[in-house]
Amino acid sequence: MVGALIFAAHPFCTEAVNYAACATIQMVTLFSMLASYHVLRFLESPSRRSMVAGILLIMLAAFAKDPGIFHVGINVGLLCLVLADRSWVGRAKTWLKEKSLSAGIALGILTSGTLYFIVSKWVGVVSSVVSTYGMEYVGHFLTQGRMLWGYLGRMILPIHLHSDHHIAVSRSAGDDPMAVTALAAVVILCALVAIGLFRKKTRAACLLASLVLGHLVLRFAYPIYEHSVEYRAYPSLPWVGLIGGLGFGMLYAIKQKPAILTALGVVVIGCAASATRSALWSNSQMLANDSSLAYELNNRPRCNLQTIAYQSGNYEEVLTIADAIHDAYGKLIAFNQNNPQKREYDPNRALDDLLMCEQMKTYAIAELEGSKAGIEFANERINHFRKNLTPGRRLSTDQEEEVEKALESLLAARKVLTEVGDEYDRRKQEQKRLTAQSEAPVADEK
Repeated sequence: MVGALIFAAHPFCTEAVNYAACATIQMVTLFSMLASYHVLRFLESPSRRSMVAGILLIMLAAFAKDPGIFHVGINVGLLCLVLADRSWVGRAKTWLKEKSLSAGIALGILTSGTLYFIVSKWVGVVSSVVSTYGMEYVGHFLTQGRMLWGYLGRMILPIHLHSDHHIAVSRSAGDDPMAVTALAAVVILCALVAIGLFRKKTRAACLLASLVLGHLVLRFAYPIYEHSVEYRAYPSLPWVGLIGGLGFGMLYAIKQKPAILTALGVVVIGCAASATRSALWSNSQMLANDSSLAYELNNRPRCNLQTIAYQSGNYEEVLTIADAIHDAYGKLIAFNQNNPQKREYDPNRALDDLLMCEQMKTYAIAELEGSKAGIEFANERINHFRKNLTPGRRLSTDQEEEVEKALESLLAARKVLTEVGDEYDRRKQEQKRLTAQSEAPVADEK
């Protein structure tokens, strides 16, 4: 119960996207535990009911989340490896011999179906990713090794949580020894936990550690360049809650009152932190400001602030924010070219944010100075980017096509202003004239 309270009160669950995703993690964890129970029952006393229930629950866990088959594999595999009696192999063979051929065929079909699902769904994905990213996997692994300690830290001590993280990617093993050291520490930790699984004295503790680490290490297989700490850490959160619950249970067996007070304190602090995060999520402007303050070179929340300003009619503020975005973009490019660790922020993401900024700036200029001024600005920026823009290293070799694809937001803005700009300007002028006429009698009376 305490473990469930820790999971429910943890600030990770207040992150809007992660909370929606956590629903699938809850199902994966629940189905994994139930599957482990039935698999263990089958290993202790083979029966058709336990076998079918175990396989069905494993399949439910696999379909509960897109990469669920890997999560359930980690959960069920580790639990059964540690808890089951090794004599299960002989008992299973004896049971299969004693039962009818249909039971063996049914088991084979279910197993084959599960394997087919894994192979057909993921082999193509993995091969595509490898061919696309190639040697960039090296930087990805170095970055994940560096960040894994942040994932653990934020689960145990949930501070510095943000809706959008902006993490520099490690690019060179030789020029970034800290990343190599962090990755080596991850490998050593995993090795020690694996060894501890086969020793009776350390088996229980290492089982829980491996259930947490297993899901974090699984994230090494996701070569995406947005290293959002909460997104990559939350699959381990149920097991962190379980560890906390077991810890309080051990303390309760020794001293009941201190254990109860400590558990209540942890849950209350978690609720307070969750309330703080929820307050930020209730206001998009506060949320964007929170991420901007945490990561100076992150322009995505500034683009959100720009959109909010435009929708509110604060067109001058749109232009002011655009200046801040240009300044941060310049600093980001300078950082990528000159930093001692040879780390790099994703240039493609930075460019996408800059182009989105230029789109909003085009619309704001059109509102302040007319559609023709907006079209003129859009043409100037499109020509500038066509001359100076080169595709990022993760884009195809067709440079002209990729440049035009990158400029879609600006091209769309120019198209809108070209098609409806004159009519919009006419209506706006008419609205101003009517407003002035309605205000004139009031001025005369005064």
